Amino acid sequence: MISDQTGTNVAVIGTGLSAMACTAALVERGLKPTILDSGIEPPNDVNRLIARMKWVPPNEWAPTDLLEAKQNKTVRNQTIPKKLFFGSDYVFSAGIQMQPTSAENCDVAYTRARSGFSSVWGAAMLPVSNLDMDDWPLCPHHLSKYYKKILSIIPLSAERDHLEREFPLYKSKIRPVDLGPQLRKLLDGFGCRSEKLGTRGIIAGRSRLAVYADPNHHTPGCDSCGLCLTGCPREAIFSTKEFFTDLIKKEKIRYLNNRFVLNVEEIENKVLIKWRPSNEESLNTIMFDRVFVACGALNSTRLIMHSLKYFQKTTKIRESQKFIVPFLTPMGNSAILDSPSFALASALMMTKYGAEKKHWSQMQLSVASDLVFQSLGIDLQRMPKWRKF
Repeated sequence: MISDQTGTNVAVIGTGLSAMACTAALVERGLKPTILDSGIEPPNDVNRLIARMKWVPPNEWAPTDLLEAKQNKTVRNQTIPKKLFFGSDYVFSAGIQMQPTSAENCDVAYTRARSGFSSVWGAAMLPVSNLDMDDWPLCPHHLSKYYKKILSIIPLSAERDHLEREFPLYKSKIRPVDLGPQLRKLLDGFGCRSEKLGTRGIIAGRSRLAVYADPNHHTPGCDSCGLCLTGCPREAIFSTKEFFTDLIKKEKIRYLNNRFVLNVEEIENKVLIKWRPSNEESLNTIMFDRVFVACGALNSTRLIMHSLKYFQKTTKIRESQKFIVPFLTPMGNSAILDSPSFALASALMMTKYGAEKKHWSQMQLSVASDLVFQSLGIDLQRMPKWRKF
């Protein structure tokens, strides 16, 4: 346990979402933690592109800037593309070997980027339901106050609907973004059929998203420009970048960039960290009273295994299985193909599964977007018949 002692020398490794939560708790206790981060930044041309587009109305964006923002070299016919950051794959630590980690028969995604995967995440958030916590050592009420604390930092785009029966909002101030006519019609349909869906173990409603709907000092807010899957020019999709930048300005934390941590070792009542600069081989050390490892599931596991000298050993890391399935509805609206629309997952369908229906599976519903059609090999400009369905 860390007591409220301002003299305690504490470090947090990472700047992703878990590191943000850890840092917030430490700062709340009056501590000034040191943040150790590999901290790879977006390319300069990407930063300049965002600066040109961020506060300008979409109808005034230069066509060349719009084209640059939409580029994605991972788009290939019949494959699922990566969610790049304005065409850059810097978030995925491209070209950087993560020794001593290897994987078989799976696609491993890791990052050494500043803000971690929060720079490109889908921003969907949902608390764990009572049903899914049946065999946990914790009860849902143990987590409720922490959900509220996190949501005091993160914006929540949501609305009150049938999902609340199993998944509380934990926040009073909610402001939904504009989803457009197609998703609105779909959600209205879910509402009309909620009773029938419920008898089949299905509840549906609007997605809970970490998106700023209203303007503030950081962003003009979401205006449904349709670029959610290529990078948000408004920076309206929440990223931990703003959280850590704000704490740096207020001198609440000590941020050390370009620190790739290789090893942590307990020595008496201290923790010795071995690190090296991202592009160098020189080994450096630094000592702390306490260290919190929060650099992602893969990186944290790699770091702890390396520190414990668990070489030539296999560790199983489980994750939820994900599938992408086309979803057609007679309630469609062809106008969506002619104007930009919010492209993140906008609706949720939760379905109980298993013989005893003790757990929920989640379906995230998104409208068709440029990136989806490109990955299917469909050119809307050359195939006008697609506009008639």
